[in-house]
Order: sequence, then structure tokens, then C-alpha cells
Amino acid sequence: VGVDRLVNERAYTAAYPLHEIHPDELNQRQVLHYYWARWCKWFKYQPLDHIREYFGEKIALYFAWLGMKSFLFLEIPELLCILVNVASFTLHVSSPGREGRRF
Repeated sequence: VGVDRLVNERAYTAAYPLHEIHPDELNQRQVLHYYWARWCKWFKYQPLDHIREYFGEKIALYFAWLGMKSFLFLEIPELLCILVNVASFTLHVSSPGREGRRF
């Protein structure tokens, strides 16, 4: 199936995989896929040590910066906006003197 079949049919003369596959243990790419690159792991911390070992120092620093940036500039303001909207809705609905006024 796949590349092995093409080599056997002599469509390719040789094929060299990017990653060695050991069926008895997980390699670095499989560890990163299982513990980091899945939709169900979006709330987990990034395994920066594994990223550094697999991709290198610059890519690990980029993902660390991206994680910090997304937390500081997206998630904290989002929580503040939710709190302000909830407070605004609660104050607007619960005050009996403002029922006839429109804002």
C-alpha cells in the first residue's frame, strides 16, 4: 500500500521515510501528535520540551510566544467582556425603575 507498492512496481527507485517507525514505542512525532496536536487537547499546556527536541529551539520559542500572546491578548479580554455583558444584562433586567426606558 502506498510507497511500498510504488517501489515494488518500479515507479520509484527508492523511498526514504522522514521518520523511522518503531511499532513497539512511540517516536517524537507520535508523542507530539497524541499529546498536543489533537482537537481534544486544546486546553492542555504545550509540551515545549518535546517541541524543542523535535522541531528545534526557534520553533519552540515561537509556540511559547504564540501561547502567551493568545492568552494575554485574546482570552483575558474575552473573559472581561463576558463579565461586563453579564453584569450589564443583570443590572438592566433586575432594576424595576428602568422598565419603561429604552437605552
